[in-house]
Amino acid sequence: MNFAFWNMHSKAAEWDVPLFLGEFGGPAPTLGIVDYMHLLHKRLNDYLASGAQWNYTPGWTPGALDGWNAEDLSIVNDQGNLRANFKIRPYAQKISGTPTQLIVSIVSNDGKSIELKWYHKSRTGQTELFVPRNDLFGSIPVKIDMEGLGLFCWFDPSQTRLICNSNFDGYKHVRVRHCLMILGLCFLY
Repeated sequence: MNFAFWNMHSKAAEWDVPLFLGEFGGPAPTLGIVDYMHLLHKRLNDYLASGAQWNYTPGWTPGALDGWNAEDLSIVNDQGNLRANFKIRPYAQKISGTPTQLIVSIVSNDGKSIELKWYHKSRTGQTELFVPRNDLFGSIPVKIDMEGLGLFCWFDPSQTRLICNSNFDGYKHVRVRHCLMILGLCFLY
């Protein structure tokens, strides 16, 4: 899979366009589908690419499946619940400047973390990451580490986006991670 992403990334760079992976996914009952989806998300992050996952089919049924072409790619079942072939993917929705790295560790035994590094251009607005706090971290407190002159980041009222801003151009780095609170102090694990 890495060669395929490298090849697509090289072609996008040759054409001077962003890489967008359309229609990716797999049937929910596929053996190893969770690991496969995590790997796809990792490759999207490694190459700072965007993508669109198959397929929201609210009319999915065990008999008719997606209802077209005998496909079984729906991310929801007949009750509207998410199936195994869909995992929430934190990603950068908007970057004020140029991204350099996105690292998402949501299956780690060391706790979950999301981090973004970028060259910030202050005149182009805010950087926004889709980080659905409750879905990813539950009720566990999080710590937001910020590096870079004047960088300030906060969660929006819905707790689904992390918004970062600075009045100064330059390299920035933000990381959101699990935190164990003891006597009001945050201990990372």
